[in-house]
Amino acid sequence: MLKKNLRRKISQKLAAKYGELCFDLAAPPSALPGDFAVNLPMVLANRLRSDPGTLARDIAAELSLINEIKKTSVVGGFVNLEVSDRYLFEMAGTSFLTTSSRAGSRTKKILIEFVSSNPTGPLHIGHGRCAAIGDSLARLFEYLGCDVEREYYVNDAGNQMKILASSVEARARELSGSASPAEFPETGYKGAYIYDIAREAVASGAKNFGAFARDCIMKDIAADLDIFRVKMDRYLSESSLYGKVASMLKDFAERGLAYENDGALWFAAGLSASTADDKKEERVLRKRTGELTYFASDIAYHADKYARGYDEMIDVWGADHHGYVPRVRNSLKALGLDESKIRIILYQLVSLKRAGKKVAMSTRAGEFVTLREIVAEVGADAARFFLLARAPGSAIEFDVDLAKKRSSENPVFYVQYAHARISSVFDEAARRGFAPENSCSDLSGLTGDAAERDLAKSVATLDDTFELCAREYTTHHITTHLLEIARRLHNFYEKCRVLSDDKKLTFARLGLLDSARRSIKQGLSILGVESPDKM
Repeated sequence: MLKKNLRRKISQKLAAKYGELCFDLAAPPSALPGDFAVNLPMVLANRLRSDPGTLARDIAAELSLINEIKKTSVVGGFVNLEVSDRYLFEMAGTSFLTTSSRAGSRTKKILIEFVSSNPTGPLHIGHGRCAAIGDSLARLFEYLGCDVEREYYVNDAGNQMKILASSVEARARELSGSASPAEFPETGYKGAYIYDIAREAVASGAKNFGAFARDCIMKDIAADLDIFRVKMDRYLSESSLYGKVASMLKDFAERGLAYENDGALWFAAGLSASTADDKKEERVLRKRTGELTYFASDIAYHADKYARGYDEMIDVWGADHHGYVPRVRNSLKALGLDESKIRIILYQLVSLKRAGKKVAMSTRAGEFVTLREIVAEVGADAARFFLLARAPGSAIEFDVDLAKKRSSENPVFYVQYAHARISSVFDEAARRGFAPENSCSDLSGLTGDAAERDLAKSVATLDDTFELCAREYTTHHITTHLLEIARRLHNFYEKCRVLSDDKKLTFARLGLLDSARRSIKQGLSILGVESPDKM
C-alpha cells in the first residue's frame, strides 16, 4: 500500500492550502529522477488559474517537509518524489505478512455470474477466458474482504435446447439401428460429443433426450471448471425461473410495461435513441407460440438477483452481447431497481495459434478446441495466466507453443521461476545455518542499492495494483506487476550478493527476498495460479 499511504500523507499535508485533492502517483520516465511523479500542479492549474511551473515549485517545497519523502524535484508541471529508504523498506518488509489489515476494508456482498455457457456442448477456450476473468475477480474481492458468491446461469430452455435434443435423438436412433431413424436437424450440433451423449442415452434407455443431454453436458462443464480451478457456489437454471417470469409478465401488463401485439407480448419501456442497442427498441417477452424469450427470463433472473440482497452484481459476458447491455439496464429501470448495483464486463473472444498459424473454430460445426484439451496440453497455470494477461476488452491470441515453453519467454514460467528461485536461496541459507524467519520483516540493514530499492518498490506497490484492479474490474494489471517483480528480482539477484559474512545485510536481503516471495504468491493466488518452490 505504498502509493495509497503516500497519497494520504500528501493530501493531509496540502489539504489546508488546496482543499480536497484528486491526483495520480505514477512512475516517472526512467531518465528522470524520483520514485513517483505527482500531477498535482497540472490538476490545480485550471482550478486556481495559475502557472503549473509555479505551482510545482510551491508544492515541491511543501512535500519536502514530509518525513517519508527524501527528495523532491520539479519536472515541468510535475513534482517528482523520492521516498526515504527507511520508509520504502519498511513498507516492503511488512507487505503480505498478514491479510488482517485488508480484511474488512471492503464489506460488500457481491454476486459474480460468469461462464453461463449454453449447455449444448463442452467449454472451449473462449469460455475459459470468461471463467478466468470471473474467478480471478472473485478471488480479488475476497482478498479485499468482500463476501463473494460465484454463479453459473444455465440457459436450459428455449430453441437451442430443442436443437440439442433433436441432435442427440437423431444420433441415438442412428446408433441403435432404429427402423424409424430421425432426420438430423439442419442446424444441429455435429460434434463427436453428440455421439458420446447418444451412446450413453441408448445405454441408459433415456426417453427425454434434451434433459439427458443437458445433464451430461453440465456434468462435464462442472468437471472442466474444477480442472480449471473454478468452483461455482450455485448453478441456477433458466427453467427454474419460469414461475417468476409468469408473475413478472402479469405485473408488467398491469403496470402498462407490456402490451399485446400480433399475438405476442412486448416490453413497452422503449430504449432511448442514444443507447448502443442497434435493434428494435421494444422487445418481445412472449412469442405468439406462447414460448418465453431469453429477454423475459433474463429480466426475471436479474430481478431475482436483486431480491437476494447483494450490494453489487457483476455479469461477465462475451463482447457479442454488447447490444444486450442497454436492454438489461432499461428493464431494471422499468422495475424501479438501482442499476448502479450492476456491473457488466464484456470480454473479447480468444483465437488460438499453433506453429504460427491460427486455429479455425466453430461450435455448431463441432470444430473447436475444448478448454479441457488446452489445460491438458499447457496446464491450468499457463492457461489462466495467458487468458488474464490483457484487459477483458482486448482480444487475445493464445500461443499454445509459447504457453508450453519452460523458459523466460513464457511469462508464467518467468514469474513462477522467480518464486522458485527465492525458495532455493532460502534452502541454501538454511544449509549455511541462517535462520531468517526470525527477522524477515526487518529490512533496515539494506544498503539502499538501486536494485534493492527497485525490488522493494515493486513489492510495496502490489497492493496498490490490487486496489486498481478492483476499481477497474480487471486483474490484468496483476500479471504485468508480477512480471515486473520477477524482472527486478532477477536483476537484484545478479547485482546484490545475498548470503555473506555480514549477517545484518544477509538477513535484510533475505527479508527482501521473502517479501518478494510473499507478493508473488499472493498475486498468483488471485490469478488462480500456483507458486511452486521448485521447477
